[in-house]
Amino acid sequence: MLKQIKRRKMVRNIVLPAVILLAAAMTGITAFSFALKKTARVSRQETLPFLYREISEQEAEQFYYYSLLEEHEKKAYSEILAGLEAGRSEIYVHLADPDRGNTIFQYVYMDHPEFFWCDGSSKTTSYTMPEEYSVIIPGYTYTGEELERRRQEVTEEADRWLSQIPQRLSEYEKIKAVYEMIINQVDYRVEAPDNQNIYSVFVGRESVCAGYARATQYLLNRLGIFCTYVTGYVYTGEPHAWNLVKCSGDYYYVDTTWGDPVFLQEESEFKIAGDEITYDYLCCSDDELRKTHTLTKGIPYPPCTKDTYEYYKRNGMYYETADVSVMETVLQKSIEAKQEKVVFKFGDEKVYREAHAILFGGLLEEQAQFLGRHYGLNQICYYYREDARANKIVVYWIYEQSRDSN
Repeated sequence: MLKQIKRRKMVRNIVLPAVILLAAAMTGITAFSFALKKTARVSRQETLPFLYREISEQEAEQFYYYSLLEEHEKKAYSEILAGLEAGRSEIYVHLADPDRGNTIFQYVYMDHPEFFWCDGSSKTTSYTMPEEYSVIIPGYTYTGEELERRRQEVTEEADRWLSQIPQRLSEYEKIKAVYEMIINQVDYRVEAPDNQNIYSVFVGRESVCAGYARATQYLLNRLGIFCTYVTGYVYTGEPHAWNLVKCSGDYYYVDTTWGDPVFLQEESEFKIAGDEITYDYLCCSDDELRKTHTLTKGIPYPPCTKDTYEYYKRNGMYYETADVSVMETVLQKSIEAKQEKVVFKFGDEKVYREAHAILFGGLLEEQAQFLGRHYGLNQICYYYREDARANKIVVYWIYEQSRDSN
């Protein structure tokens, strides 16, 4: 606690019962919040060290969780923001409810990926005298010279990444560029140090979903594109983090982690190109997201109803019907062009099942025979990947003659 603030118990030594809350941080990190409410007295000659940070209208448009607050809570948000920017070990806020103090702290944390030195945990104590206020103690992983060194490393690397993205690009093109850049530059690794923050991405080049999502948010915000941090669960029940973006006036979801090919390598016996990227979760809609993701309850998010920037639809890989002649033509042309893979993304589960029956009912084998005849191969090799949740089938062609063939 700050030494100049002396607290004395009230006459009769009455202290309100402590209300303790231990709850996992909403950011998906391994952190806890502690809330305590009690009565204290501060001398009238002493001033509580509140800090305040003015938030401009332009900034407010980028801070999604700030927009969810009541006006009096926005003041507390500004005080927490000022305290984190100043590296305060104790942050004084005009707020009476300690539980709400922890929630607003989390909102600040989710709006600001630049605070990589904060682990997302907080301890909040509320007081009633000489006025109602709270003191928040944030959890810091780095301070002092170590923090400044790491902050410089992050800034230099992020600046270098951003310099590779031309300003003339459209919003969608910038989102796609950031998506691809992070996937190509970073490896998914659970044991990566600092994997809950952007330091692991820009400096360590290894991270998990929290690091991927915060780095996506950080870069897009610096490019002037609305992007916020979102948490929830995936279909396996595991906690997960991704992003909500705004592109050409509409909202979409972006999950950079699920674009990384690392999980493909784990599930396939074949070696898949390390630079292969999955685009199902680049600017996707609610309907697409809900096939595999569930949002954290209690936080209102805007509807994402458009599929304008659905990658496979924009690039001629999206099919509303299971047409055998169309699929045959696509497969044959891909072989003639010596393409490494063919992607079929279908409109819904029904069409996917119909197409699946056609492909594996003989069509795929027929086209594999065509590949062998076309390139004079004695042994034909191809493989495929099915993704029923995404209604997608990817076929990979092998054009090299096997060493074992005669």
